[in-house]
Amino acid sequence: MGLADATKATQLVSLCRRSSGVRLRHSSIRLTLQAHVPGIPRVRASSEQLLERHAERGAVGDRGWIHHLLSRTCLLLGRLDEARRLGDRAIDSSAGHPGFAAWALHLLGDIATHPDRFDAETGEAHYRQALALAEPRGMRPLVAHCHLGLGQLYRRTGQREQAHEHLTTATTMYRDMDMRFWLGPAEAELAAVRA
Repeated sequence: MGLADATKATQLVSLCRRSSGVRLRHSSIRLTLQAHVPGIPRVRASSEQLLERHAERGAVGDRGWIHHLLSRTCLLLGRLDEARRLGDRAIDSSAGHPGFAAWALHLLGDIATHPDRFDAETGEAHYRQALALAEPRGMRPLVAHCHLGLGQLYRRTGQREQAHEHLTTATTMYRDMDMRFWLGPAEAELAAVRA
């Protein structure tokens, strides 16, 4: 994401924040967007302050989602220990909410397959658990993301046939849903498998 895109996205989040009143969730989204832009300081401190305010207000309904967003932010910043800790909290907060648990499990799959700590077995387990929850609930974008994650994992482990299968599924789904942002990277992964 370029600086101009991040600025536009941050402005959009600010507009949503003013109109909806759900400040904590939108603040955490803003932090996630800022993590995409190198050189923006104090993301971690802002994240910690956000969680403190959230706890003070006793808002437990959004706690899992905020942990999820902050975990994703830490992952983007390369802070894998913090990402894992917050991802685990997102799972803990999702009891009774299988749809949310599916998103949190996908995130844990992304953390497990990060290049600095690649753990194929754990990543595969998380992606498959996320798929098992997402598919019967019709969570098509998440299903596509899980197929992309599995395809990337299998490509990295040399399992070309499985990689091709999952990446083909992901690209087809992204195309059908007109998810162009994700379609490009999925097609690039598929091309790498075919090469």
